Parts: sequence; structure tokens; C-alpha cells
Amino acid sequence: MTAAPALPLASPARLRSQIGRVGWLLGAFAGSAAIVILTMRAVARVAGLFPDAVPAHPYFLPQHAGLLYVVAPIAVLAACVFLLLPGVTLALALGGDARLGPLLLKGLALTFPLHTLAEWVVRTVHGGPMTPDGFLVAVAVDGTVALGLLAWRVRRGRQPEWPVQGSAFWRRLGWLALVPTVAVVGFLPDIFWQDLSADGWEAFEMGRSLTTHVLPRFPTPSGAVGLGIGMVPMTYPVHWFGMIFGLAEPAPRLPCLMYLMLLYAALTALIELASPRVLRATEEGVLFLCVAVFAVALGFNASYSAYFADLASPGGLDILTAALLAGLIYFLWSAELSWFLLFAGLSYLARPTALLVLLLLGIAALGFGGRHRSQQLRYVALALGLSVLVMLGYELIFARLVGDGAHPGYDSQSVIERFRYLQFHDPARLLFAVLPGGLAPFAALLAFRRQDAMARSLALVTVGYVLVFLFPAFTNMHHFVPAMILPIAVAGRVLLARPYSRTLPLVGALGAVLA
Repeated sequence: MTAAPALPLASPARLRSQIGRVGWLLGAFAGSAAIVILTMRAVARVAGLFPDAVPAHPYFLPQHAGLLYVVAPIAVLAACVFLLLPGVTLALALGGDARLGPLLLKGLALTFPLHTLAEWVVRTVHGGPMTPDGFLVAVAVDGTVALGLLAWRVRRGRQPEWPVQGSAFWRRLGWLALVPTVAVVGFLPDIFWQDLSADGWEAFEMGRSLTTHVLPRFPTPSGAVGLGIGMVPMTYPVHWFGMIFGLAEPAPRLPCLMYLMLLYAALTALIELASPRVLRATEEGVLFLCVAVFAVALGFNASYSAYFADLASPGGLDILTAALLAGLIYFLWSAELSWFLLFAGLSYLARPTALLVLLLLGIAALGFGGRHRSQQLRYVALALGLSVLVMLGYELIFARLVGDGAHPGYDSQSVIERFRYLQFHDPARLLFAVLPGGLAPFAALLAFRRQDAMARSLALVTVGYVLVFLFPAFTNMHHFVPAMILPIAVAGRVLLARPYSRTLPLVGALGAVLA
């Protein structure tokens, strides 16, 4: 990342306000840490309620109401806050952001190196594999360091941007907190009592490998595979939640609740970027419903068999990829090169199809980039070059070292082999993109005249992505993930381009329910 721009100097009154905000941030971090410590065994208790057969009505268990519907959601929400706040605080120290969604995305990106470095230091000092207590110490240390850096910059009179903008800020925070809270209850048996599928077990083992390694190991004889399937970033949150709540079945599934919260924030940022107004409460509610439909589709259907679907993988993996890709597009259009390149690298490590999204964004820039065309093309070219360097470093150096020189399986070239066999007689596959986004948003792709340049770019990326994955003989719902969520942003931008209407949010809500 390039150096952060110098922060503006603050007046004495502004300085006191900034110090007060740092104090609130410290209180939020300390409070979430306390809740995590008090409730960290709650998830294990929930997971152990039904070691054998699940009850006939697993969503309604009044005899365990306090544990299932109060303690467990609070524990998961506190864990999300505890894990993300160090990165968010460091993002504020680097300059901050006046918008809540981009600030959370920046915090997510910084959380990966922060926690990894802190864990490496703790393991080096303590010796042996990472333990739950050691992990809590590591996060407490990097959170304290980030808070100290922010406080130091504020005390020097520097003025980071904060996304605190009246009642709308608190309402938006409420929606973000509601996403993982509702998801815990909505996916209750699937998170805590469902046996892990083969893909879920793979995610679990990769996360567990980080107790002794800095980079994840795959459950293969060599311990490594190429980037033809991605999956690298998802292993770290699996490890984090496993350290907090125990290495059991919920560990690889709980991160998807945090990803859903970040996806909501990312979509909000994409919709409101350079729009004439911001989302109102009812429109935010429709966005919540669309994200819920997306979560249900990925949680229950995104596999080659309904009995193989698992929130751990591919569900959690693809929800993370969706959030990263939304962030990638946002930082491209907001011209924040450092963050764009960081999200490009993370997106490519998550799923190789990030390269396709980058190529389509380049094509969209040619058609709709306007005066920003050359800048966007330059950014996309840099991101593609970075992805090639990441691929070469990972597959030719790391994977070969781990595998004692053996050729890693699922390398980047294997992606091309998936297009060896084609078929052209299954138009029902379009439903893979239409339904999980909430039905109504996909119709917004047809409203070309009402779309601005950004909405048209998103529409082009969506159509191009669908056409690429519509015809391979072996495809599945989760291959269409970007095409599921980008129409939501298109619909939102079309909505904000016109005066507020009570009817359109109702249509969007009805579409989500039908989907």
C-alpha cells in the first residue's frame, strides 16, 4: 500500500471531539472483548445440545430460548466486533473514511495482516501452536497498538475522517448488527448441528492448520494446492472463530455471518457512491431482504447436491468473495489505488474468477468510464499484473516448497480445463443469477435508460459474467455469485437516481419474498 495522505490539523474543539471518539472506540473494543470472554463457551454449549438426532422442529426450542436466541447471537456479534475493530481502528489511523461501509471494508482488509502478525509474535514468544488464550492476547495486543497509534495521531492534532453522521449512522449500524444476529437464529441447526460436508471439513482443516502455520495448509498429501480454487483468505476467519469458540463444526460456518454483515456494508457503499441521495430506512430494509435471500441460496443450495450444501464451504467462501469483489469495484471507482490493489489481491486469492471480473471492469471502463476511462484502465492493468505476481509467488514458490517440489494440484491452468465441455440447452441456469439476488434487482438490468455510468458498468459485468458461466457443462449455482449481487447494486443506483417512492421498495420486498 502507498503511504497514507497527511491528515488535516484539528482545532481544539475538534481535537476534544476526536479524543472522545477514540474513547468510544476503546470502550467498544473492551466491551466486545469482555462479552467474548464471558460467552466464548456458549457456542460449544449450543453445539453440544444435540450430538445425535436433531429435534423435529430445530428452529423453535423454547426450553433453550435464552441460550439459542439471546446468548448465542450476542456472542457471535461480539466476536465479529472484536475481530474487526483492530483493523477498523488502524484504517482510521491511516486517514479514516467519511463512509461507514468503506471503512469496514478497509478494516477487514487490514485485519488479515494484523492478526497474522500478532499471532506470529505470540507463537514466537510462547512457543508451540496457537492456543485460545494466546489468540485473545494477540488480538488484544494488535487492537491496543492500533488504538494507541490512532490516539497518538489525534493528540498530534491530526484529524482522521469518521463516518459519524447523525441518526443515519446509528440506523446503519443497527442494520449491520442485525444481519449476523438474525442469521444466527435463521441458520441455527445448519450452523451448530449439521455434520460438516467434505468441503466444510476441508475448510475446517485449513483453518486449523493456522494454529501452527502462517499460510494455510490443505488436507492433501503435499499440504498445498494451486490458486485454481482460491480459498486462501477464508481460512483465517475460520481459524479466528475456532480459537474463540472452539475447533468444532460451527467454527468454519460462523465467519459467513461476519461476511454477510460486510457484504451489506459493501453493497450500501456501491449503491450510494456518487448517487444524488442516500438510502432511506425502507430501502435499507429491502437491501437486508435481498442479502437474506442471497444467504439462503448459498447456505442451502450452492453445491452439486442439496445434501452437500454447507455454510462453511462453498457458502462462506463465496459470501466472502462477494464482499471482496464489491469492495474491489468500490475502490476502483472511488480512485483509491492502494485499497483497490489490496482488494484485488485478496479477491484473487479467494476465487480465481476475480480475474474475470477485473477484465469485465476494464471492458466496462472502455464503454462507460468517461473522463475516468484511462485511470480505471490503468488501475485494472495494475491489478491484473499484481494477480499474476501473486499466482507466480504462491504456486511456483510457496506451493512447491510445501510440496517438496511436487506440482500442486488445482493450479491456475486448471480453470481453463473446466470449459472443455460445453452445453447450450439449459436456459434454466439463468435462475442461478436471477433468484439469489431477490428477483426484482435482476429486472433493473433492463432499465438501461435509467442507469448511470456506474450502474451500466455493473450491468455489463453481470451480463458478461453470466455468459461465461452459462455454457460450461459442469457448473453450479455458486459459480454465478458475482452475478447474484451486482444487480442489487444496479437496482439501488436506479432507485437513488429518482425521488423517493414508497411503491418501489414494496416491489423489491415482494420480489425478495417470492425469490
